[in-house]
Amino acid sequence: MYIDDHNHYGLGWHIEDYHGLTVRHHPGGTVGFASELVVIPELEVGFALLTNQLDMVAPVGRMATYRLLEILTGREQVYDQQISKTIRTIDRQKFQLALVTRKKVNPDDNDLYLGSYQNDILGGGQLGSPRR
Repeated sequence: MYIDDHNHYGLGWHIEDYHGLTVRHHPGGTVGFASELVVIPELEVGFALLTNQLDMVAPVGRMATYRLLEILTGREQVYDQQISKTIRTIDRQKFQLALVTRKKVNPDDNDLYLGSYQNDILGGGQLGSPRR
């Protein structure tokens, strides 16, 4: 399927033009894990990028692909700057996540959500242990 003059998509593969080279890549993954499979037929190169960063495979995968292409083709190195910027973003996200996960939860705030429930299809159950 045509996207624009440099990008196409077909059967799950993104197909891009990089200075006359065909770059085929396919992202994937699940919670806590992501992957990118890249094939560059004209250079007879392919690689898989595996990461346990939640949502960073797209920028990291793109940067790794194009940094490799810069090395293989002798093109100007522009992706190092983007890699540095992404690393700063990841570090900032990790710091924010650490702040959030250190917070204490007041059990009294959850009282409204505790107790028993009944559903015609699922049956009954107990959510937590009411303290009232």
